Amino acid sequence: MAKLMDCRAIGSLSDDKAGELSQLLTGLAMSPPRPVNLHELVLSCTIPERDDLYLYQDHSTSTSTYPNTWTAVHYSMPLKGKSYKDLPATIRMMTPTECSGRDVVSFWQGVGGFQYGHQSRRKGWAYEIAYGGYNILLHATRLYRVDTKKLTTHPPTIGVDVDMSTDPTEQQQKQQQQPKEEELTDISPGYLLIEAIAVVEESKSSSNNDYIGAARAIGGIANLVSKYVVLSPFSRDSFRKKF
Repeated sequence: MAKLMDCRAIGSLSDDKAGELSQLLTGLAMSPPRPVNLHELVLSCTIPERDDLYLYQDHSTSTSTYPNTWTAVHYSMPLKGKSYKDLPATIRMMTPTECSGRDVVSFWQGVGGFQYGHQSRRKGWAYEIAYGGYNILLHATRLYRVDTKKLTTHPPTIGVDVDMSTDPTEQQQKQQQQPKEEELTDISPGYLLIEAIAVVEESKSSSNNDYIGAARAIGGIANLVSKYVVLSPFSRDSFRKKF
């Protein structure tokens, strides 16, 4: 089975620029934007030089996921070296695993080396853009912290909280009128998380042009949106500074 490589850059966008960026991305995208409603639970790794374990549930549509079913993703540490230091996106090896059962979270904690970290929920839109021979997925989402006492999901919420409106006040009023199914706290009020992501298979040959090319394609997207948001290579430290 081919290894998957995750290429990623992130940035933060102020609400007052969301409408203009939405128009640009809609024009660049291969299809209409699709909703994002992603529940993320992070288990911190206690073993040095190993990254955390990420558990995801996709609630973007009524058929996206089943209760007690998660996608567990192991990410490697970012690739380092001369070939990677100046790239516009971080490259990590990723290993996704589908998990289901009564308590997937406790299972992974019982495996050893992991302890509960935090939960968040991303709500917004995804735009798929073809650039330089690669499909780049650009997420524009609002990031929420989930009540840390709740380790299982509530019934999925269909729809999103980010309408990329040019009127942030109207957008906030709509959010306040929506029923709350779980306790969510906006981590960075007034700002959206922007992620440019490409997932490619590692080449079977000795060449690494596939994922390096994808990282450079993300750099091309970053140039197109630079009027509205600055995208930089992902790292846990850079993410914490922005959010």
